[in-house]
Amino acid sequence: MEDGSTSLKLKVELQTTDTGEVKSVNSFVNSRATGEFIDRHYAKSNWLHTQKLSKPIPVYNVDGTLNEAGSITEVVDLILRYWNHLEQTLFTVTGLGKQKLILGHSWLQKHNPEIDWVTGELNMSRCPPQCCSGCRDEARMERIARKAEIQWTEAVSDGPVPELHTDSEEEEPKEAEELIEPGDCIFAIGLVPAPAEI
Repeated sequence: MEDGSTSLKLKVELQTTDTGEVKSVNSFVNSRATGEFIDRHYAKSNWLHTQKLSKPIPVYNVDGTLNEAGSITEVVDLILRYWNHLEQTLFTVTGLGKQKLILGHSWLQKHNPEIDWVTGELNMSRCPPQCCSGCRDEARMERIARKAEIQWTEAVSDGPVPELHTDSEEEEPKEAEELIEPGDCIFAIGLVPAPAEI
């Protein structure tokens, strides 16, 4: 399950919808998982309010056999937060072994995040319009920054070459008093003396 080409670890926050309690947890983002899952033991040990399903959902392994953790019989409704991204998510409760939380293919498809697989960074800049305002703000700020960078690059590359001015040899140097006009502020910076030799 820890195949680096299809998964990465992501630090997220979970907030309960009933008490508002916030917990920080490492999530496993995996494109081969089909949904959003939370570990049964983690949910119980953190007193998360689960809801029973009217009909159990069987869980199958990749080879088509039934998973030894059994069918999914419960879900838990939580607020998921990653940086500016905030959403209410229904997690299915199952046995995940070493993992506490898995965000699967359906989550990746819904938000279409930019993922740098080398650094393990995930950017929520391509969320759909109906996603949280934090995602929209982040995407808008990135577009503004990219546009400003492009405009600055074009202005610098298209503009005239700046002229260099050199002091004329005929000009007489001005006295220090002439360089300072009334109202000018002068700031002095003290130099730190060299440490004494022992």
